[in-house]
Amino acid sequence: DELEYPSGYPSSDTASTNQSELSWSLILDRVDRGLTEVGRAVYNAVESR
Repeated sequence: DELEYPSGYPSSDTASTNQSELSWSLILDRVDRGLTEVGRAVYNAVESR
């Protein structure tokens, strides 16, 4: 999607580059979600004291 990239990003890029971008964004998204879950657990643990 062209909406995913900042303006000026070459949309007609090589498939391999797009694939690596996709995998990296997926990995970062999962890491971000994991950190969010951990943050919530820690926050709940501290709050419930």
